[in-house]
Amino acid sequence: MRLQQRLMLHGVALPLLLMAAGGVGVGLLLRAQLVAGLDNSLRAQAAAESVSLFDGPGGTVHFHAIQSPVRAALGSPDAAIAAYGPDGARLARSSTAEAAPPQLAPPPDTEPRLRSADGQRVLVVRVPSPGGEPYALWLATPLAPVEATMGLFTRLGLAGLALVALLLLLVQRRHARGLARRVEGLARHMRRLQAGDLQAEPPPDPERDVLGELRASVARATRRLRDAREAQERLVAGAAHELRTPLAAMRASVDVALRRERDAAELRETLEDVREEVDRLDRMATALLDLAALRAQERALVRTDLHDLARESLARFEADASTREVALALEGARDAEATVVPDLIRRALDNLLSNALKFAPRGSTVRVALERAGEGWALVVRDEGPGVPTAEREHVFVPFHRGRQDRPGAGLGLALVRDVAELHGGRVALDETERGATFRLTLPATPA
Repeated sequence: MRLQQRLMLHGVALPLLLMAAGGVGVGLLLRAQLVAGLDNSLRAQAAAESVSLFDGPGGTVHFHAIQSPVRAALGSPDAAIAAYGPDGARLARSSTAEAAPPQLAPPPDTEPRLRSADGQRVLVVRVPSPGGEPYALWLATPLAPVEATMGLFTRLGLAGLALVALLLLLVQRRHARGLARRVEGLARHMRRLQAGDLQAEPPPDPERDVLGELRASVARATRRLRDAREAQERLVAGAAHELRTPLAAMRASVDVALRRERDAAELRETLEDVREEVDRLDRMATALLDLAALRAQERALVRTDLHDLARESLARFEADASTREVALALEGARDAEATVVPDLIRRALDNLLSNALKFAPRGSTVRVALERAGEGWALVVRDEGPGVPTAEREHVFVPFHRGRQDRPGAGLGLALVRDVAELHGGRVALDETERGATFRLTLPATPA
């Protein structure tokens, strides 16, 4: 069953069935109340007649309410009445009591007997005579008013049900078509994603409801998948290019060495050149493996003191900084805590420090600061180097991008920093400064 048909079934058929069932229930209660009203009228008339049933001439049976001007107030004006003696013979009846049976034995007790028969409501009650003999009163009133009222109720109920059904059909059809169109649009989009079409966007949906939120979530997920695939393609293309460069250099060195006989010193020089390119390949392979492991593995989050983590990272770079005659400084808050993967944050900070030391001039200072960033914290690394040219600012976090080709490295360090930030629900950015470069790694207090 299609979604639109299912929505129509639940939105129209089921409510109508419930309304019909409710109408039947109300009708039964209404009929019971109307019949109860007739029963009360018959009881009232029976009570009035039984008081003076034997006050006729010579103690004969006599009906008073029939000739009474307040008969309508005493009971049903249409009620028929008949009286029966101890032997069950009919003694008297009103002119309307044509249906009264010729014989009726008095009931064994004074409890009124009520029943419906032949379109009438009938009451039979035992009435003792002054001498203690059992007599019976038989009263009946037509059920026609009740049936007429119930007929009117049924017609009005069916008319109302038909009107509600029409309104429900019109409203629910529009609603069901709209919902089905929105859900089927998302389903088509998911089928396109399954087929590998990451350029597709889910159909626009301006509604601010659950489906609207779902569409927005699907759109965000699609963009992330598209960005991930584009990043993967760039990574593969960049890796192929970067691997080709040292391989070409090694091949050229070996080809030159093989052109003629070489002495030991020349061969050693060639092998040293090859060794440098092998080391470069090793660093690149290690960086690629680190980047792949970061994107593939799940790590445990731990509540971590960021100040201690930054202090440990600076300690690891003391020797390198001293060799370069660069000072290291830790500034900012000392009570910075966040829920992070400590090893990843340590590696990201190490990459930022390594990058800063590459470009820091002698006699300068590389500073690490801990600053508040909303509910979270920012690890800020500042150097006093040449900075990043404006044309390169938006490419510094792209894998294999190296702004200065004369500096060592595979161009993957800042890409790893970006991935670490995104893994924690944060971000890394390059601040605009007049001097040097300032990288800001922002982390939420608790990853989303």
